[in-house]
Amino acid sequence: MENKNLETFINKLAFYHEHSSDDKTIVSLVVNNKNIRAVNPVLTHNFDHDDMLLFLFTLNFRKPDFIKTQRIRVYFNDVAKFINKPINSSHYNFVEERFDKLFCKQFEISYKVEEKNITHMINLFQYMKFVVNKKYIDRSYVDVQISDFIMQQLIDIQTKNMYKKQIMSFTNAISKLIMFTLQRDRIECYKYNEEYRKVYSYNYFSSRIDFPLENSKEENIRLLIDAFEEIKKQNIIVDTVEYYPDKEVFVVRFIPLNEIEIEDLISDRNFEIK
Repeated sequence: MENKNLETFINKLAFYHEHSSDDKTIVSLVVNNKNIRAVNPVLTHNFDHDDMLLFLFTLNFRKPDFIKTQRIRVYFNDVAKFINKPINSSHYNFVEERFDKLFCKQFEISYKVEEKNITHMINLFQYMKFVVNKKYIDRSYVDVQISDFIMQQLIDIQTKNMYKKQIMSFTNAISKLIMFTLQRDRIECYKYNEEYRKVYSYNYFSSRIDFPLENSKEENIRLLIDAFEEIKKQNIIVDTVEYYPDKEVFVVRFIPLNEIEIEDLISDRNFEIK
């Protein structure tokens, strides 16, 4: 059994864990979220240590447009240096094979809801294109588009990193849960150039949050109102929120994303692989 701290794109909050079972290699990317429910452990079958490192290395090349496109461009020249191989056409073929392998691999996400076992199969990438320049081989590159699931996890992780102090100050447990949903929707507004506004029904939250069974609807609504106020007081994500009891809806206006936040969402300041 092997357990290695990768200190990578989630700023020392991810741990790489690998073990073998029968004919499968199982890898976990686990987020240290003692006080915040954000990202679940992820299991991948037949996904080895080198695969994980190449995937993390690829994430290091995110640019500001990644928030809108989910795309990353990686030059073969950089990958060759990373895997410590001489720069030549045969090794570029090896790089293509490695990325092809990543494209074909799937995550297996397993968890329990009440007495039900639920499993999802999810790809790392949803698009990949190789551009090989035979005259200037060092200009060859691969374009990849991260899958929606991976994108969502990255947003959750970076949100936790960006607002860690504010989150730790929350006294309402609901605040810690809804802020990740709100951040995703806020980023969707930016991504599609929409108005920074969204309407949420009470049923939307009640279907996603495990409120105490003994609570009345009125008590749950009060918890939600308090959670919105708590987030708003921290001057993060939410600008204004209004609750309309006749329709049981919350009308939320988000704080527009600024350049610093966009940089924080894609930045891996302490990127280091050991």
